[in-house]
Amino acid sequence: MTRLGSDRVPAHRSLLVSALMVLLTAGCVSLSPPAVEISEQDRALVKSVFSGIDARNRSEKKSDAWLRDAYQGIRLRNLHDIPPQDLGSYRRYTVNGDAYIIVHPGYFPFFDAWDVARPPADYSEGMPRENLVERITAGLPASDTVYRTAREQERTVRDLVEYLAAEGHLVVLILPRDYRDHVTYGPAPGYDEYARYLNEISNEAENVVFLESAAYDKGNLLPGDLEVLIRFLKASGARSVMLGGGFIGKCLDGFYKTLREVMLPGYLFYVPEVTQFSPADMKRDRTSLLADNGGISRRKLYGYFRSFAYDPATEEWLPWKSLPFYDIEQYR
Repeated sequence: MTRLGSDRVPAHRSLLVSALMVLLTAGCVSLSPPAVEISEQDRALVKSVFSGIDARNRSEKKSDAWLRDAYQGIRLRNLHDIPPQDLGSYRRYTVNGDAYIIVHPGYFPFFDAWDVARPPADYSEGMPRENLVERITAGLPASDTVYRTAREQERTVRDLVEYLAAEGHLVVLILPRDYRDHVTYGPAPGYDEYARYLNEISNEAENVVFLESAAYDKGNLLPGDLEVLIRFLKASGARSVMLGGGFIGKCLDGFYKTLREVMLPGYLFYVPEVTQFSPADMKRDRTSLLADNGGISRRKLYGYFRSFAYDPATEEWLPWKSLPFYDIEQYR
């Protein structure tokens, strides 16, 4: 897919882009990370939510019984399997009218082409207590800022999905079609690592559902799947769609363009904090989004997001909203 970056803007549009950049600099349109305003009461709530998530991750999700079931398949509802008469019941999850859609969660570790060595799948000692992402990224050297950045971006998306699942917000995961045929980690019979990953980050919550994209490496939807998604969003009372996942300039933009054709402007937004970048793009651009503490720097994130945020085909800046729930620099 074509990257939506300012370095790809045709020459005859360069004047327009320069003018828009002046507006950005002047503050008429801001792509700087806004300050996260959160009360002490809300801070305590966020800490409590993540404390519960961490406790379950350390206990229940490490048990043989849970792992055995998690490895067998995705324990979430496919939108195609929800009876029409049940769609309205999801209204209780559209908090403030928002639906969160994460495109291709976990694409970086499960489906991307890596140029670093990964340990082979080994189940000789039973079910691993750590998931695949944790296992294959544990030994990344400090000098490998690209993959460490990708790992931290995956962690940010995982944390948000876990938070939304625990707090009862509506989440739709757009999964790579026929994902089992395209995983790059070396699948083993009886150990569906991607299913385990999705079951972990979603807590198998009923407010988290999924749909497949047109292909494993495409984010757009097939016409029938788009109809199902729009019917679901309407029935659930969603007024705004908040997008995250990977990768911007690739699959994420393919999904955005699919929805943009049927949704009015002002109802569809990227969330920069959970917008993921391709390791190949970051390597080409010699980009690290890491802060001194090893996490993601929101300042660097927004700066890099800006380079992808202009679509020369439509001469529009990609619409975005900042993550409203918590300050990722402090909590995760």
